[in-house]
Formats: sequence, structure tokens, C-alpha cells
Amino acid sequence: YCDQQAVSKKLRVPVYAQQKRVRQGQSNVKAKRLTFASIAVVLLLLGLWFWYAWFARDPKVVYTVATPHPDLGTIKDTKPAGFYQLIGPGVLLSVKEKQLALYDVAAKKELWTARLQSEAEEQAIQAAKAKNEKIMKLTPKVKDGDGFDITQYHGLDPLGYEDDYSFSNPRITATTNDIWVSFRDRLMQFDRVTGNLKDPGIKGKIRSLTYTDDSILAVSSEPTGREVLTEIALPQGTAQTEEISPATNTKPALAKAPKPGATAAAKPKTDKSTNATANPISVSKLKAVTTQTAEQPAPDAGDDFDAMDFFQDRTPQFVAAGPNVVQFSTKLLEKKIIAHQAMKSKGKSIMDDNLTAGQSMDAAQEMLNDMQRSATGGVENEDVSRYQVTVHRRLAGGLPDWSGEVNGPPNFVALKTVDIVTAGNSITVLDKNNKKLWDAKLTYSVQAGGSYWDGRSPYLETKDSLYVADKGVLTRFDLATGNVRWRLNSVGISRIQTDTAGNLYLDTTSAGPETIKFSQEVNIHNKTEPVTMKVSATTGKVLWRLLAIGDGCIISGKFVYTTRISQQVAFLHLEDGPDTHYNLNLLKPSTGSRIWNYHLGNQPVMKTEIQKNWILIQTRDQVLVLKFFSL
Repeated sequence: YCDQQAVSKKLRVPVYAQQKRVRQGQSNVKAKRLTFASIAVVLLLLGLWFWYAWFARDPKVVYTVATPHPDLGTIKDTKPAGFYQLIGPGVLLSVKEKQLALYDVAAKKELWTARLQSEAEEQAIQAAKAKNEKIMKLTPKVKDGDGFDITQYHGLDPLGYEDDYSFSNPRITATTNDIWVSFRDRLMQFDRVTGNLKDPGIKGKIRSLTYTDDSILAVSSEPTGREVLTEIALPQGTAQTEEISPATNTKPALAKAPKPGATAAAKPKTDKSTNATANPISVSKLKAVTTQTAEQPAPDAGDDFDAMDFFQDRTPQFVAAGPNVVQFSTKLLEKKIIAHQAMKSKGKSIMDDNLTAGQSMDAAQEMLNDMQRSATGGVENEDVSRYQVTVHRRLAGGLPDWSGEVNGPPNFVALKTVDIVTAGNSITVLDKNNKKLWDAKLTYSVQAGGSYWDGRSPYLETKDSLYVADKGVLTRFDLATGNVRWRLNSVGISRIQTDTAGNLYLDTTSAGPETIKFSQEVNIHNKTEPVTMKVSATTGKVLWRLLAIGDGCIISGKFVYTTRISQQVAFLHLEDGPDTHYNLNLLKPSTGSRIWNYHLGNQPVMKTEIQKNWILIQTRDQVLVLKFFSL
């Protein structure tokens, strides 16, 4: 009222803090500021999303190393390319020039280097090379009817051929404490922080090395003939040893060098009584031959060799099985081979009628099947012989052996808390104390092999389940009882993995059950493609399925990748050969949709390694280390 009276009388009213106009003005200013701030935040978020989606999330090359490949025609005169491996996010290990080096890619800093060969070993190699050159000069050359040099150089020292190339492809196992580097006949342990060399505790000459996620198993022999089994627990590095065979005090003699002017035999003679080759075998195997004893004759390689004889009284196999080591032995009790029809019955030939251009592919398929039928008779032999298998546990404190009879070629698979004896379409599950838990029948025979150093295996053990993939079906068993939870039809499963949420990822194929029944049938119309599949572990339901996006699936942390190498032929440029394409894909785990693709064209990729969001790609000419930003 007072304000209206002042206006009507044209009186000036002083401005005060609680005046209505002042309060309204202040409120309008705050609203404008809040609006501008909201718009700025939205624009900032949109900018960050655009930057992440189009720039930061895509992989960028952060480190490169040139690795010129050796000329295969003069491989002995060319130094090998270096070996590189990511042992952690941003941590690169290299083996080059007989040196081991650890490099921090993020900081672009070399952490340490270590020698892989002592000065004494280098001097021994140089002496062996000089000896070999002298022997080769004195040995007369022998050529066959085609003019090829078939001269056998007796008495060559294998050390001369272990120079650079024995260090070109090591096996690396990195733990939190150490880096384990193994070559054909040696195992070296380096401190991960300092690079100092440690003693792995293996005595004698290493005959074989096998690896699991938590152990290294070595079989070594001493000059006296004593053989020792050594299991190294990871990451602690503690070693347990047990003698396999006592000393024999026998030492096989090396073949002597021929006298000057002597003529080497053009064809090695075979002594049938001992199944041993009289003349030395290839130089690359000479050193291995010198460690064999008289009780280990070489297998007969005559024309009457039966592939099924491989399983007859096979030499015991040593397998690292967690808390102990399994010595797996097999003995043939009754041999039995069943022949299966592996091709469809041949009907009327398409070439009996007048062929058209549209039938050319059908005609080609028919000719290929005729060639296959002529070579094999359209029949596939299956080994259903009876075998006795024995599971003997070493480094186990005298546990009783487990022995049983199985039908079909036997195999042993070691998992986390249980082990599996497989044969034909049956499995027997044992605990680590050789107690039989349960057995089961599968739909088809199990896959050959069962555990591989690169983790590709059709077997997987989780907290309460055991997954087994035969040729055409994935089965989930209850780990404790063996009861079947569910089955999933899929032909050609080669690998089973699980993510942090417990979902399954399968490397499988698009083939159907008929490819198992008619395994020798050629079908050029139905090409089998690789398939990447995500499956619910609870129900066995397929969550998503991707065709031909990758040859294999790689899971590292929360990331899911696929790699694919393909070739395409340009018919207008046949003389240039096929174009090679390498594709690395990052997938969205929830849907399987592709987040990004990294492509390399006409660069043969030798290796792909991934450590979370760090990627190593080794081509024939270079090593690339990539990284992408991840929320």
C-alpha cells in the first residue's frame, strides 16, 4: 500500500534489502547462474564422452621395436629377432643378444638387464664351433641321385648349434617375486625387482619342463643315470625333489668323428634287434641322444608301425597336479578297433548329366569327396581297446595308487582340486589323494589332449562345478556328486573360460552334429566358421553368439577381446597372392557388441598378448605395444 501511494505521489522510495524488486532481481540472477552452470556441466560431460568414445577408448601405439626377421635361406648366418612379452600392464620383458631386460613402458625406462650366458659358456660354444667347422671340412660330401647333400657329420658337438637361436623363443613365467625363463634344456630364475640370478634348485641336465598356473615341473638326469623329479611351487619358488630312478653308472658314448678320407654312408642302417639307428641322427637331436640309456630304445619307425601302438605300455607321463605330481602309466590289455562310416553314401554323380556353370561348385565338391573316399575308403577307425591305467602320486607321502580299466585311448587332466582320467566317452574324477569321487558318460568321445600351456582346454573347474566339452556337447557336472546340471550342444569347443562374474565364454565353431558323424565328408557350401559364445553358468543359456568375429577369445581383467586372422584373394590380382587381415576386437561383455577394432593389413602377426588395457602385437618386422584409456 505504501509503495503504491509513493508511486501515485511520485515520491522516491529508498532501496532496501528486503524490497520486493530487489529480492526478485537477486532470484533471477541466481537462476541464470544455475542455468549457465548446468549447461556448462552438460557440455563438459558431452565433451568427455565424445573424447572417450572417439579418441581415448581407441588403442594407441605407445611403444615400438623393430625386429627384422631372419632370412630363412641363410638362417645360420643371421641373428634371430628378439623375444618380447608383456608380463604385466606396461611391463615389457625382452630377450635379445643373450640378455634379459625388463622395461617400464609407461615411464619409458629400462629397469634392469641380466646376462643369459656366462663367459665360460660362450667360450665353450666358440670352441665347439671351431671343432665343427674342422669336422665338416674333413668329411667328404655325399649327394643323392637328385644332387642333394646328404652328408652325415659324425661327432659334431651340439653346443655349436645352441648359440643365438636357443635363446630366441624362451618360455616366460612371471610371478610377484621372480621371473622364470626356460629354454630347451635349462631353467633360470631372476629376481623381478633387481634382476639378480637365483638358483632354482635343479641338479643335473633337464630333460623336460612343464608348467601349470602354480608350479613348474622338471625332470632331470645326472651323468650317473640318476633321474630326479623337481616341482617348484609358484610364486614362492620353493622346490620339492624325488628320485625317479637310481644311478646306473652307465654313460653312453658319443659317436666318433670319421677319419680323414672316410666316406659317410648315404643311408643309415637300422638294427632291428634294438630298434636303434646305427648312424647318428640329425645334428639337432645328437645332444638328446647322448642322454638316453640302454633301457630307453627309440621307437621302431618301420613300415608296419601302427598308430594305435602309441598307447601300448606307454612311457609313464609326469603331470603337475597341484599338491603332488602324478605319474600316469598305461598298459594295453586287449586291442580292439572299430570302423565307422565317415562319409555319406555316394548317390548319382552330377557329372553323368550335362553340367551347367551353376553346378561347377557341386562338381568340385563331388570330386573332392571321391578323392577322400579313394584315400580312406570313407571309413574312420576308432580305438576302443581295453587299457589299464595307473595313477601314482609322487611328492605325496606314500599315497596309495589308483588303478582301473578303461576303453579307448586314456589321458590324464589335472585341475585345481580334482583330476580327470579320460578314455573314449567316459571320464573318471579323482581327488588329489587318489580317491575316486565319481565317473560319468559323455555324449561323444572327449577331445584329444586336455591341457595346454596357452590355456586352451575343453575342461574347466569352478567352485562347485566341472565343465567338460566332448566333440559335440558341453556338460556341467556338480563337482561333488557328478550330477548333470545342464548340457549345451556345440560342436568343436576348444576352450572354456570364465569372467569375474562367473559367466562362461566358449571358443567353438558353427559346425553341426553331422560333421562328427561324417567327419571325412567335404562340404564346400557349408564353411565351418569360428564362433565366440557367452553362456550363463547357472542355466546354460546362450547370452550372445558371434560368428566369425574371432579365432579365439581372450579375457583379461574386465575386458573381453577376440582376435581374427583372415585372407582374401583379389581375382584381378592373383599374382600378388592373398591379402592378410588381422583384427583385434574389444567386446562389450553384456551384449557382445564391438567397442572398437584394431586392424593390420598384410603384416603377418606372430603373437598377441594382453594385460588388461595393455596390448602387445608382434609382427614379422616389429613389436607394437598399445594402450587405451579405460574407466
